Amino acid sequence: MHESIIILGGGYGGVMAAARLARRGIPVTLVDARPAFVERIRLHQVAAGDDVAPVPYARMFRNLPVAFVQARVERIDRVNKRVITSEGELRYDKLVYALGSEETGLNPIAIRERLKTAKNMIVVGGGLTGIETASEVAERHPHVQVTLVDSGTLGKGLSPRAQRHLRTWFDAHNVTVIENHRIAQDAHLAADIVVWCTSFTLSPIARDAGLHVNARGQIVVDDRLRSSDPSIFAVGDAAACRDYRMSCALALPMGAHVADTIAGIAREPFRFGFAIQCISLGRHDGIIQLVNADDSPKEMAITGRPGAWIKELVCRYAAGSLKLEARGFHYHWPQPEQEAA
Repeated sequence: MHESIIILGGGYGGVMAAARLARRGIPVTLVDARPAFVERIRLHQVAAGDDVAPVPYARMFRNLPVAFVQARVERIDRVNKRVITSEGELRYDKLVYALGSEETGLNPIAIRERLKTAKNMIVVGGGLTGIETASEVAERHPHVQVTLVDSGTLGKGLSPRAQRHLRTWFDAHNVTVIENHRIAQDAHLAADIVVWCTSFTLSPIARDAGLHVNARGQIVVDDRLRSSDPSIFAVGDAAACRDYRMSCALALPMGAHVADTIAGIAREPFRFGFAIQCISLGRHDGIIQLVNADDSPKEMAITGRPGAWIKELVCRYAAGSLKLEARGFHYHWPQPEQEAA
């Protein structure tokens, strides 16, 4: 008889783990509050007006031994190995915690509705989410004056060439950029729309369960992605894995590695190295920044329409990898022999 394996959260990491285990004939239970997988890396497109249809889990896992439970996770009882949800209790032998994170101020549907009448918008936060949100709105809604406020230097993680391209694009699309300026989240800002892209919130469930977490609430994991409780693994944004940047590029291999570990196939520590950073600048421009394994930028960057084309391919690949995994095509990821310290 198989162990009872429960996966909490149906994002990139959770779905990858479920599909990879199920394709090996190992039954799993996936718990998520939504009925379908949402492509979070496209939420800025949704905010600007695109319809990006979620993929129902029933379709994603068709003909696979994945039991889906639509419910909110309320708490974890580690002593009795139970997950308490809004729909009842589930017992587990192994638990994959993939509840992820949420941007504190990015509600794409609300933004899309407000854009119908808005004249100006302030985006607070100059990270990848802020840049993509500001550029998407600036291109699709030229009647809206967009201002991007960054507490540091815009594009500080990019090469000089990529930074120049980013600034040139914002200038050409009349985006006002304010750098080295910090705004308190309770400040009153004179704009029709204010989008906060400065921080993420994480569920307190892991902390409340007594797992070792960091200051942000992420579960601290070892080199095999195990939490302080050896029966609980953590993947995606919910896991503090070295100092890696939170991204689907990291969540997918984490989910795959945990599945391989549970299945008894992976016996080595989790290895991963970044290859690129992808930034969309509207639908017709983009930046593909080549990076070292530790995510530091190399000199080379692909910009313009080729950058937009590659970015779109990457987005399709991220979602497509899950569908392919569910159909039996195993996902692979960059695994450098020796990572940067």
